[in-house]
Amino acid sequence: MADTPPASPSRRTAVIVTIVVVVVVAVIAVLVVRALGRSGDDTATPSATTTINPTPTPTAPGYTPAPTDSPSPSASIPVSTPSASASPGAEAEAVPLTTTAQPVSGVKVSVGAITAVTGKGSGIGEIDGPAIRFTVTFVNDTSKGIPLSSVVTSVTHGSDDAPANELVSVRKDFPSALAAGKTARATYTFTLAKADRSDVRILVDYYVGVPITVFAGSAPH
Repeated sequence: MADTPPASPSRRTAVIVTIVVVVVVAVIAVLVVRALGRSGDDTATPSATTTINPTPTPTAPGYTPAPTDSPSPSASIPVSTPSASASPGAEAEAVPLTTTAQPVSGVKVSVGAITAVTGKGSGIGEIDGPAIRFTVTFVNDTSKGIPLSSVVTSVTHGSDDAPANELVSVRKDFPSALAAGKTARATYTFTLAKADRSDVRILVDYYVGVPITVFAGSAPH
């Protein structure tokens, strides 16, 4: 059998070139696939899901209408402060608990509805116990508003005017001002032993410079 003649140089060169081309194409294909994969990762990242609650309708359960513009608050009551020059702590002559007093012209103050109760306070330092509860009423018979924000009410008892303790946490206080022709009432509770109620003084300090109004008498046991 005759031997196969060796490949010519030109044939070997063609084979080598073909192999190189195949390798280069394969490498380029791999690089392109990787690039496309990275690009897909960047663009395919899902965004966070956002849940949008539909706007409820007026007929839906639990519907709360959106707040509208609040009406402008009413103008503050113009007040006329009393012109008085009594010394601090000065007291007017005591009157019976059932009397209506007049600390200044056109302003009337009275004490009413005094009752014996068991005082229960929730404020710091307040101690429950036997107490008296009463109202203080102001009537404005002047032609202008009067201030009530500075009214201070206190209670003493006995010949030495020992002070009683107020349960401030249950107080129902006055408004800051009282319009002409109007009435305002506050409710106070003071702890006071039954044995100390035969000689009680309720002091209502209306305004600086005005003598303190004093109501005196026996409180319910």
